[in-house]
Amino acid sequence: MSMLSKLVVMGFTAVALAACDGTTPAPESQESAPASAPVTAEQVTATVAVEPTQQNMLGSYVGTLPCGDCKGVNTKLELLGDGTYTLSEVYDGKVGDGSVLDSTGRWSADFASRRLTLDPAAQAWEDRYFEVLSAGHIRPLDATGKAYSIDGTNDLRVGN
Repeated sequence: MSMLSKLVVMGFTAVALAACDGTTPAPESQESAPASAPVTAEQVTATVAVEPTQQNMLGSYVGTLPCGDCKGVNTKLELLGDGTYTLSEVYDGKVGDGSVLDSTGRWSADFASRRLTLDPAAQAWEDRYFEVLSAGHIRPLDATGKAYSIDGTNDLRVGN
């Protein structure tokens, strides 16, 4: 197990223990070091960076992405272990044809450049690109490779 993996496991274990009941056991002797404050999830996240890998990128990413002519695009992206994806986009505030888009295809990630690529099965559709911010957190990139945002909503996170 690599050092980074050990740190990640230790960090998540600390969060899990801190979240159990909020109490810490009494010290066994008076000579013990003074008890420190419980570790918070924010502290673990700030100190233990979870580097993305092909395996820990799997899952459902949800969020509302920017839209130029509607309130936002409610998005659910499912990255599957066999290298395929399903993408569902519901355009909030649009009516009629084109208000819901579903696509499938293959996904790949280049972790050195922190880029996730969606290659749609429909050949008429263009590839889509995302920046991998961390395991479980991505944001879309425009055609030039720059992150974009209209109103500050511009990322997807692992969720339901």
